[in-house]
Amino acid sequence: MRRQLDRGMQLLANQQARYLIGGGFNVAVNYVVGAAIYQTLLPRLNFVAVGLIASVVAISISFTTYKLFVFRTTGKWWIEYLRSYVVYGSSSVLGIGLMWLFVRLAHCNVWLAQGLVTALAVAISYMGHAAFTFRQKKLPGANPVTR
Repeated sequence: MRRQLDRGMQLLANQQARYLIGGGFNVAVNYVVGAAIYQTLLPRLNFVAVGLIASVVAISISFTTYKLFVFRTTGKWWIEYLRSYVVYGSSSVLGIGLMWLFVRLAHCNVWLAQGLVTALAVAISYMGHAAFTFRQKKLPGANPVTR
């Protein structure tokens, strides 16, 4: 039991592992919250407006998870929050472009292409959040990857 606890603590000490755990949490929570938003608002608002509201809520939940659990930054809430939209927007535009390339030009199956794009989006989003959204000034001797 002690060994398993030690392994769990080692895993949580790794920022990339926390990113994957936090991302899994975000997917589950945002799916439920998004479904509730659509169920509640779709009869009253058009589909695009409901989608925008659901996206803002999902990004807000994801941002909070990444700030507090993954990157563990303090202060600068608004700056980091706005930066997260830049990362998510860039990742979305890149994903749309890659889907077009894979499906239209490379003639990949759409589901295979979506799987490849999703895997790339996870990696690119991590790098964007680490290097831009939640970047910290380097301290002498600090290792920014395992904060």
